[in-house]
Amino acid sequence: MTPWHPLVTGAVREPHTPLARLRSRPYADLVKILYLAITGASDPTRASIPLHIAANGSVEAGQECAVVLAGDATELVLRGTAERVEGVGVPPVKELFQKLLDHQVPVYV
Repeated sequence: MTPWHPLVTGAVREPHTPLARLRSRPYADLVKILYLAITGASDPTRASIPLHIAANGSVEAGQECAVVLAGDATELVLRGTAERVEGVGVPPVKELFQKLLDHQVPVYV
């Protein structure tokens, strides 16, 4: 007796395990990313990178994301600090926060 195989028999089964159901959904629906920023204004480039990846990476790709500001990064929520922090090769923190706000990305402090 030949073992049952869907490609051989032409039968198509509905996914019956939770993992199989998850695999049948589009990848973007499954992705939920939490970005952790721990560097403050003392290193503007390093402070900007998690915000940049969230705002210009995940948001652009349609992925659900959130940002956590911990440690020295909590000073970035001060308006004066956010306005003056601009890393090398990344947009200013002020613009990144505005983009996160526009796309309703949660930012936890």
